[in-house]
Amino acid sequence: MTCFYSQFWANRFAAIEKVEEQLHNIDPNRRDAMSCEINRKNLPIEEIFKIFLEFIDEGTKDPVLKNLIGVIDLLKKSLPTFFRYIQPATVRKELMPLVSSMIKKTTDLKAKVREVIVEFCLYLSH
Repeated sequence: MTCFYSQFWANRFAAIEKVEEQLHNIDPNRRDAMSCEINRKNLPIEEIFKIFLEFIDEGTKDPVLKNLIGVIDLLKKSLPTFFRYIQPATVRKELMPLVSSMIKKTTDLKAKVREVIVEFCLYLSH
């Protein structure tokens, strides 16, 4: 995952896409042992969720709009899996700091950033 911390936005976007490609391996019931690159050590889903949120939090700090949108889409796609295996109260508690930092981005000067954040907050509200 060193490419996620690269100076080049394309490398960071490739890392986001790689995680998205491997997202199904987070689900313990759908895990493909042959192609599994995420969770090779078979960590509990709660630990994966915390690590995943750290990844997302770093991604939301990316100044490139395409990467921000990719990270938020990745979070949207992953939440159903996490809600399936982790208590909803725990998920909400862990998401609160991330959502708080994202809400601060609604003051961003770029309209598309504000739009993406507001859309994500509406997604969470349902």
